Formats: sequence, structure tokens, C-alpha cells
Amino acid sequence: MRPKRAFTYRDYEALPNDRRRYEIHNGELCVTPAPSLERQIVQSHLLRVLFRHIPDVAPGLILSAPTDVILADRPDETSIVRPDILYIAPDRRALTSQRRSLVPDALWP
Repeated sequence: MRPKRAFTYRDYEALPNDRRRYEIHNGELCVTPAPSLERQIVQSHLLRVLFRHIPDVAPGLILSAPTDVILADRPDETSIVRPDILYIAPDRRALTSQRRSLVPDALWP
């Protein structure tokens, strides 16, 4: 029996934009529905608190979904997540690009 091929970032880019949440964990595609209303309400409250306090304590970049975070993009291992909230410290901004956000400092699923 032939082993299945691991998903890559190229495969990820080709997925449809259908409001589902696609992530790749160690080369395996994971699909979940869009977040519930309750989850989005909690996320908006948390973002409000973070935007109010984070700039004074740790002046970084706070982003909300959808933001692709590529934790690994190699032929032997691909992991891409789409956290609800992402914080990137100022010294990590150099590791990001318009297309990809790499090496986050904190993730909230």
C-alpha cells in the first residue's frame, strides 16, 4: 500500500474560500466550520481588552483571523494554522511577510 502524500502550502493555497477553516497539521489537512457566533463574541471581547492593554505593556502587532501562520513548510513537514488571535512582538516582525506570518509569539485557537 502506498503512503498518502502530505499536504503542502501549495495545496493549501488551492483550497476553496468557502468559510471553512482549513489548517494543515504535520502534513494532514484539518477542516472545521466557521467559528460560532458565541466564539466570535468572546474573540471580539478579548481583542478589545488586548488592544487596550498590549500596546502599553508589549508594543507588538495584534491580528485577528483570518491570518495564515506557517509553522513549518518543508517537504517532510508542513504545519499551517489560522488562529483566532495572533500577537507578533516587534523583534519578530522581520519574520513576517504580506503573504505569510511566521513564528508567532502567542496563539489563541
